[in-house]
Amino acid sequence: MTDEIRQQDSSTYIDPAHKSLLDALKVTFRLIKLTMTLVIAGFLCSGIFVVKQHESALILRFGKIVGTPADRVLKAGLHWAWPYPVDQVIILPTGRVQNLTIDNFWYNDLKNIPANPAAQRRIPQALQPGIDGYIISGDVNIAHAIWTLRYKIIDPYTYYLTVKDIDTLLINLFNNTIVSTAGRSSVDMILRTGIEEFRSQVEHSMQEKLASIDCGIALQRLDIERITPPRQVKAAFDDVIQAEQEHSQKINEAKTYSARIVSEAQGKASQIESEAMAYHTHIIEKTRADAAYLAEVIDKYENSPDMFLFMARENSLKKIMDNLDDIFIFSQQDNRTREIRLMLDRREQQR
Repeated sequence: MTDEIRQQDSSTYIDPAHKSLLDALKVTFRLIKLTMTLVIAGFLCSGIFVVKQHESALILRFGKIVGTPADRVLKAGLHWAWPYPVDQVIILPTGRVQNLTIDNFWYNDLKNIPANPAAQRRIPQALQPGIDGYIISGDVNIAHAIWTLRYKIIDPYTYYLTVKDIDTLLINLFNNTIVSTAGRSSVDMILRTGIEEFRSQVEHSMQEKLASIDCGIALQRLDIERITPPRQVKAAFDDVIQAEQEHSQKINEAKTYSARIVSEAQGKASQIESEAMAYHTHIIEKTRADAAYLAEVIDKYENSPDMFLFMARENSLKKIMDNLDDIFIFSQQDNRTREIRLMLDRREQQR
């Protein structure tokens, strides 16, 4: 019995070194589990991404866009996707207007080429094919221009599927548009009288071309940054413009003078006409008053001629007497001649 107990004790006995090894393995396995858990959690968390304002996102899973037409375009906010290489997130600036400067039709600017100052100031006698860009107008003249194209991505899904190089696409469309539009316009319209109309025509044609290829891009505006005739004839062109400006100025001055003279003449004519109308009215009223007075006098005379003559004479004498300083009244008797002697002061006579 005692031997059996000893055999059992010897079978359950563990060496201390062996026990330490077992404990170390247990701790190692726990650390491996924790590390794997953290790695998996980190791997999954790495799929979290943020879409900023004015941006949209698409998720590609093994190269194919994920989602239905209603939810495949992700808007601004926090989103999650399987980390690479399962998913790939494509961020597109859909809510922001982007600018593209096109200088294909501008002459070679010597300031951008390292050269000595004398070479920079020297203007070539003719255009340099393959170096200088230019626009040919419908009347076979030349102009140079720099354009700024402002566009916006309105359909991220279509844009991603159809557009590989946005700058190349827009530049090629613009080159085609500007050549065809300029070919229907005169150089005078392009450079002076119809710059805005020419810009509007190019912009409208460019919008139609973008809509026809359905690439998810909308043209917002097309602006002319700089436009000029060839450098070789710019001085002559400026002289023509200056002469036309002086011509227009003289015409405007003549029109202003003409308008002022006409206005003054119309004012004087109106004044004369008003004075004539006033005089006309005055004469008519005066004539009517005189006619009424004469009718009244005739009526009085017809009713009593003697009394009328007596009153008329008395009124006349009264008016005469009111204007005299000295009055002498003599009566006529027996038809005798009488002398009237006035004593005057000599001093008054000398005066």
